[in-house]
Amino acid sequence: MERPASVVKELLENSLDSGANRIDIEISSGGSSLIRIRDNGSGIPKEQLQLALSPHATSKISSLDDLDQIASFGFRGEALSSISSVSKFTLSSRTQDAEQGWQAEVEGREQSIKLTPVPVAEGTRIDVRELFFNTPARRRFLRTDKTEYSHIEEVVRKIALANFTVAITLKHNGRTSRRFRAADDLMQQEQRVAAVCGKQFLEHSIRLQLQHEGIELNGWLALPNYHRSQNDGQFFYVNNRPVKDKVLNHAIRQAYQQFIPAGRVPAYVLYLTIDPRQVDVNVHPTKHEVRFHDARLIHDLLVQAIEQALAEGKELVDDQFMPAQKTHQPQQNHHYSGNSLSENSLSESHQAYRSLLQSVHGDENIQPPLMQKSNGWLYLSRINDQYVLLERQQELVLLSVASLLSESLPQLNADISVEPLKLLFPEIIVCEDAADASLASSELAIFGIASQVSESKLTIVHVPTDMNSDMNSDMNSFDIKTVCLELLRCHSKAAIKTQASREASANLIINMLSALVDLSELEQQTITPEKLLDVFNAKP
Repeated sequence: MERPASVVKELLENSLDSGANRIDIEISSGGSSLIRIRDNGSGIPKEQLQLALSPHATSKISSLDDLDQIASFGFRGEALSSISSVSKFTLSSRTQDAEQGWQAEVEGREQSIKLTPVPVAEGTRIDVRELFFNTPARRRFLRTDKTEYSHIEEVVRKIALANFTVAITLKHNGRTSRRFRAADDLMQQEQRVAAVCGKQFLEHSIRLQLQHEGIELNGWLALPNYHRSQNDGQFFYVNNRPVKDKVLNHAIRQAYQQFIPAGRVPAYVLYLTIDPRQVDVNVHPTKHEVRFHDARLIHDLLVQAIEQALAEGKELVDDQFMPAQKTHQPQQNHHYSGNSLSENSLSESHQAYRSLLQSVHGDENIQPPLMQKSNGWLYLSRINDQYVLLERQQELVLLSVASLLSESLPQLNADISVEPLKLLFPEIIVCEDAADASLASSELAIFGIASQVSESKLTIVHVPTDMNSDMNSDMNSFDIKTVCLELLRCHSKAAIKTQASREASANLIINMLSALVDLSELEQQTITPEKLLDVFNAKP
């Protein structure tokens, strides 16, 4: 037990393990004078009260098999014994079928346990008084009451976010500071999320729900227009247990990295439900870290799910990439002039390109070009599934994406001998239904890309890799998921839900163009603004 917040955490988890749906917490002097927790759980039988305060005694593990599928918060049997050894400790409890309750009292490590009958409601009440009274050195290291209470409040907030059906009340020095009512439906759950994370988070977040092969992921994701400087808005739960895990953190950072500025972090409240046999929660003293049996699957599932959820909020996400305000300015006669790369005329260039692209797309609200440049190429816009519009050497260039993929990745051609490369983190693509997933899998197989189909989901597991040193580039040097999505976009008739973002698609195309030495085999055409509209009107 490091501080009062550690005591509160352990006792709250015991209350939840007992099946309580109401928990009342009373704190005095930041927890150093009094920590009192009452619940309406199943209670502890009289004959087990003394045993409950013994070291390494637990009722939550009944067989060795239970150690491989831990579903409870507590399982080591250390909490009550450790707390009672450094405090004046009282435990009162009554089970449903007991006529009266019983109370166990102990003061410090050397005192014997006293059992007495007491009138008490069904459930358990624990009083922890004068914490660290017999260890002055540890008591001296406690911070101010305000600081210690803030740590307790943080523990309660995390517990409240993971247990919507449990009503929780928190009092400090006799005043109610937090009251979370039981949340039985989505609206009430969102009210609790707003109470913990703030209304702004809820207003700038989207709901995430996903099921995949027995794994469930749901919660709330902040859109990229709501990013923070600190990670105090990040809550992740595995089987309702709050955790901080490197695999999970990396997956979330990877999913968000193209959307938020460097140095900023996203906010989220996410719940991962998985078979307890597939995750080890006994790898850290405070149980904050876990180890997944198939970390690669969890990592990839998280990345895919978050990216897909953000794509569903595309209109809000894309606002982050608008260089200019959405307010409509008086229309001017801007035309593409070929010298629009001047820094002094960047805003005028945006408007000139926008006017040009509006004429092609027939959309007055079209977004401005991304203006991504590399090695003399400037990416302007995706015209349709087959072509992109670029600028090079002050000329407009119409480029076939399919020809670019073929020239950049010759290992995709069926007549070239290659060997498969197993992905460390398989990529998941979501289709409209199982039939579309099977169709997409078959079409990717033509290019040597192996995938597994599960319902409407397509999991990329192997891609072709280079065997000859004279090949231009290795597929693994590009974003593999974006490559697969571009292949499907150009060649497949399957309906695909997962889509590459504008930025990911533009980056892939620019990077491939920059890596190519010979451009003669590309299907490209220099085109004037006047002919651009006619060309695309003629396309079927």
